[in-house]
Amino acid sequence: MKKLSVLLLALAVTFGSAGCTRKTLSDIVNENNGGTENNTTTGTDDSYHEYEVGDTAQTMFFDLTVLDYLSSTDINGIKPEAGKQFVGVKLNIENTFNKDITMFSSDIIIEWDKLNADDPGAAGPNSYYEEFEKEYTLAPGESKEGVLVFEIPEGITQVAITTQDIYVDKQGNEHKGDVYIVNIDLSKQ
Repeated sequence: MKKLSVLLLALAVTFGSAGCTRKTLSDIVNENNGGTENNTTTGTDDSYHEYEVGDTAQTMFFDLTVLDYLSSTDINGIKPEAGKQFVGVKLNIENTFNKDITMFSSDIIIEWDKLNADDPGAAGPNSYYEEFEKEYTLAPGESKEGVLVFEIPEGITQVAITTQDIYVDKQGNEHKGDVYIVNIDLSKQ
């Protein structure tokens, strides 16, 4: 699943649907002479950090905590597509960087082991509650708590909420850094 995570994140970034790769973060990194000052990272590409629900993943730019989750085939009378289920994930995201950062709902994806060749094995959120708009800005130290709703194949019980450190340096080189994976066992809800 780890190799799948990197591949899917790379594809998502290529097609503009995931990652903290927006120019805003690159500009911030470059303003700090390419460093992250008050943040810690391994400094190597493709390092994985795995967490469980309730743990705090510390990325280069923000802390991410999965507080709770729920899978269901009905949310207030709304049903997913046939053969699918909803997964609602309650998150807390806190800006740990020393500048404002623009966040996107697509910075966080859900992944699972593919069921077949046609199964993408990953999805971005398809519903946003007012706490997490499609785009929002967090000031240093500011946090947001809210729910993202994903739609995944029915019967999947092992998923991961995933994000990755990605930015462009002053020379225009894209850096894909550490991957942060929060494992969720939906059968334990």
